[in-house]
Order: sequence, then structure tokens, then C-alpha cells
Amino acid sequence: MKASLILASVATTSVLATRQAYSTLSADQQTDVAAQLAKWKTLYGPIAEANGHLPPQTESLNADGHSDDELQRFHNTLQDVDDAKRMNPDADFSAFNQFAL
Repeated sequence: MKASLILASVATTSVLATRQAYSTLSADQQTDVAAQLAKWKTLYGPIAEANGHLPPQTESLNADGHSDDELQRFHNTLQDVDDAKRMNPDADFSAFNQFAL
């Protein structure tokens, strides 16, 4: 039991350690993530809000109308989708759903 707990802990830590922070992206990459988030907010934001799937707003919005937390969360989702696509090439995954944030 202890060995499996340690293994799971190490695996989780290594996954989190490889996740790239939004703030380390190039300006073009940040612009792309912000544009995709704006599209997500238009298409799925109202659905997510109606179903209670949005995290509480804890910080102010930037000039684009996004908080740093929203940008990081959406960037994490984009990375998760890319990982899922890579590991499951015959399946379809998308960040464009009500659960993305």
C-alpha cells in the first residue's frame, strides 16, 4: 500500500512539474491562448455558468477581460487536451466544452 502511494505521488509530481505556466509562454502563444479563451467564453461560458462549473472569481480582469487564473486554467486544459490526443490518437478531445475552466 505504501509503495503504491509513493509511486502515485511521484507520478503526480512529475506530471505537475512538466506543466508549462501560462506566464512563461511567448507573447504570440499568450495571445493565442487568450483568443481561444475568449472564444470559449462566448460559446461555453454561459453554459458553464448556468451549470455551476465556473470557479469563483478571485482576482480582477486584465484588458482582455480575462483573469490570470482563467488564462492559466484554460492553458492547463489545452495542455491536457494535447496530452490526451497524443496518448489516444483515435479519440477526439477538445477544450471547447463547459468543463474547461
